[in-house]
Amino acid sequence: HRFCTTPRLRGVFFFSTPCGGTSLRGGGLVGGGGPAGRGDVGGGGGHRYHTGVMSNRGCIDNLLTTPPTLPLVAPSILSADFADLGADCRATLDAGGDLLHVDVMDGHFAPNLTMGPALCRSLRAALPAAFLDVHMMVTDPQDFVDPFADAGADHFTFHVEAHEDPQALADRIRDRGMTAGLAINPPTP
Repeated sequence: HRFCTTPRLRGVFFFSTPCGGTSLRGGGLVGGGGPAGRGDVGGGGGHRYHTGVMSNRGCIDNLLTTPPTLPLVAPSILSADFADLGADCRATLDAGGDLLHVDVMDGHFAPNLTMGPALCRSLRAALPAAFLDVHMMVTDPQDFVDPFADAGADHFTFHVEAHEDPQALADRIRDRGMTAGLAINPPTP
């Protein structure tokens, strides 16, 4: 296991299985010389930046659908220094983080109020090749699909408890060019 040791970004999420198959529209990882898109960017410290692109098969190819290594390390930016967020996130990726996990809370579904599409857009501008995974802990995740897609998110995870038709929402997320993830709270039957 690899861990992120950047002081302010200690939260680590492990994605331990690839998300292949037709339900998540799996496909190959697009490298720097691959089809049109942001692809991979090399850099110092051995880090890898990845983002999703649409392949000519109509499948979403990205870090989560075909990971180069497992487990993936996805540090949460929730404990970052927001006054220096771009530098903190860059240092986290340079230290070995595979992607950035953006926890979005609305103060209703989860008791805290955190970041939104504007922050995601700022991260995309500062780190154009970083893979941005937004975790929607919100009451109405369907209201955030377009704003986060427009802001440059690559992966959109929502809670099954927050939407009556998860398949329809996942389809809409994929139609906007992101991969879809489903989170389940432990007490959910």
